[in-house]
Amino acid sequence: MPRLDCPACSHQLLLTHSDFNFNSNTVTIAARTAKNRKQAILPLRETTAAALQNFFSGRLPETRAFRVPDKTAKMLMAYLEAAGVSYQADEGRFRDFHGP
Repeated sequence: MPRLDCPACSHQLLLTHSDFNFNSNTVTIAARTAKNRKQAILPLRETTAAALQNFFSGRLPETRAFRVPDKTAKMLMAYLEAAGVSYQADEGRFRDFHGP
């Protein structure tokens, strides 16, 4: 399984079809993958839930929701550089998965 450079984002790699509830438009983040180690049930926008339900239609419950490549932080920095955008933002913050 690929890993993100950011361990706090690892839950995205583990989400499967069975983590989504399309009756209540929610997704469940398992405690073992959550940053705070507590299960979380998060709401989904109706349009997002509909798109995901369409994506999962006819697929097995263990089908992964997202394909996240390795080295996403390096990929993001390369895109920022190509766009002429500084990785470091105002006040010493950084433009990354947790930044502004």
